Amino acid sequence: MLAQRHQFKGKFILFEGLSGSGKSTQAQLLCDRLVQDATDQILLNREPTQGVFGRMIRALIERKPVPTEWFLEVGYQCAGESKWEEFLSPVRKIARGESLEEMERQQLFVLDRFDDITRTIVPALKDSKIVVQDRFDLSTYAYYAAAHGGAVSIDDITELHRKILGSSYILPDLIFVFDMPAEHAVARLEFSGKTIDIYEQGEYLKRVREAYAFLAEQLSHETNVVLLDGMRGKEDLHEQIVDVASRQIL
Repeated sequence: MLAQRHQFKGKFILFEGLSGSGKSTQAQLLCDRLVQDATDQILLNREPTQGVFGRMIRALIERKPVPTEWFLEVGYQCAGESKWEEFLSPVRKIARGESLEEMERQQLFVLDRFDDITRTIVPALKDSKIVVQDRFDLSTYAYYAAAHGGAVSIDDITELHRKILGSSYILPDLIFVFDMPAEHAVARLEFSGKTIDIYEQGEYLKRVREAYAFLAEQLSHETNVVLLDGMRGKEDLHEQIVDVASRQIL
């Protein structure tokens, strides 16, 4: 992976894991705790974003149509940027009503990530804010691997990040990876009343979990990567997260 440690005054905390594993709940709880502790410079940020690429991604995974005006928004946003031409083929395929290959879907995620880093994350870090991030690059590695039978194609995804993000690719200060059996994650999603999208099917999530476990093992030498048991109680998990964050970066 080509991400580099940032040199900004703020802190970048990442939450990763299966949908339904509790990561989003814990990200919100940490933000609430930091605000309660009079830390007012907090930004809770999520992928996919509310930017045009993020909205396209949500429409695709929820099997909804993409409004015509979004294609115009992409054109306006990328006008004059020649580097974007080679990366916009997935958008053109969507406009033509064609299906995307999994790598093309992940390309949209990385385009959304570049937009998010440059427009939201880096400005917040420069402003000394604590950015609590719900999903980032590990999701791209894990979900792409799951689509290919569990084989993590690190080289393919790393090259995609290198081409699109370049020197904008930054490393979080602290990464929490939530682990949970896929069947429990799906049960939580169904209990919440959420409509299950294309990335939240049981068998698919089993492969995603395997990919996250592989990635966590590959990153185990990094002191800023913490694997959490999503089956633990909500309050216990929260206190563990606060304790680790307080000792390592806050």
